[in-house]
Amino acid sequence: MPNKKAIHQFTPSIALGDGVSNGLLYIQKLLKELNYDSNIYVAREHIDKDVKHYIYHIDEYKPAKNQILFYHHSIGHSYHDTIMQFEDKKVMIYHNITPPHFFKHNKYIQELCILGREQLAKSSRYFVASIADSDYNAKELKSYNYQNITTLPLLVDQENQTAHKPNQALSQKHKETYNIIFIGRVVSNKAQHRLIDLAYALKQKGIKNFKIFIIGGASEPSYMNFLHQYRKNLNLCDEVEITGKVSDEDLAAYYQEADLYLSLSNHEGFGIPLVEALRFDIPILAYDIGGISSTIPKEGLLKRKSTSFLTKKILKLKGDKKLQSLLIKKQQTKLKTFSKQNIKNRLKKFLQKIHYD
Repeated sequence: MPNKKAIHQFTPSIALGDGVSNGLLYIQKLLKELNYDSNIYVAREHIDKDVKHYIYHIDEYKPAKNQILFYHHSIGHSYHDTIMQFEDKKVMIYHNITPPHFFKHNKYIQELCILGREQLAKSSRYFVASIADSDYNAKELKSYNYQNITTLPLLVDQENQTAHKPNQALSQKHKETYNIIFIGRVVSNKAQHRLIDLAYALKQKGIKNFKIFIIGGASEPSYMNFLHQYRKNLNLCDEVEITGKVSDEDLAAYYQEADLYLSLSNHEGFGIPLVEALRFDIPILAYDIGGISSTIPKEGLLKRKSTSFLTKKILKLKGDKKLQSLLIKKQQTKLKTFSKQNIKNRLKKFLQKIHYD
């Protein structure tokens, strides 16, 4: 029996719970279902113990001209030039690089973002094709002269999302409040402080019995400390909960009890939690920046994010069941584009397009 064709993947690092990392595992599953051999390789010296039995270091990689390497790019790293010389057919999978100015207080990350953009800018000639996970990212690839660009959101495994049962105690605790959630790394470009501003505005208007949940681990500890102090200074400890990173079961409970998903981020290449919110039929409002418009319907896009504008918009949506139903119906249509079968079929067509089927 002839050997299977191989499509392997490279990413600088991988960790359970990270959006891009979960995307690599999802792609690997799809590739294996399409009958390809597929391993994942990383540059990071330390590989988390939970994944090291099936993740390999890039030093173990055996290049071959009859196989494909999916090269995931979202930050700079030291192995880039070496990998560009591999004889494999290479496909860029671009997740966006956060603009470096957002990390002016973290020089290490800022320098990696600068390096990542330099590597992106000089490398288009090494790739036979490119995949962007949003139209926004596709436009950026085009500006760097990448060819054969396909927009394909290879990030969200909806089957995996259904595997986690909500923490019932946590769910029960928040059944009686109007719950606004945002999920993402605590980092200043996600603008979680704007959610605290909103809580203050709602409280000033006399709105009671609401909660705003800021959910996610701290990528920028100083910003996390600022959020805690800011919440305390405004006397909003009852109205705003800053949870840190939570378990899958707790996360499912927050989604289950959410009345609104609100994103006021200043930069999003795609926005994976938005797709998760779509699946839970949560009304979504999100500031229209970056790749957000590829992720949710236009009815949920916000062109402004002043607290007065947001307060009016949220209170109108909160009090209008018909408006909520209309928004959710639009979201359900959008969710179909992220179904496993649709993504799998589009991936198969992409591989046919580059003559590797």
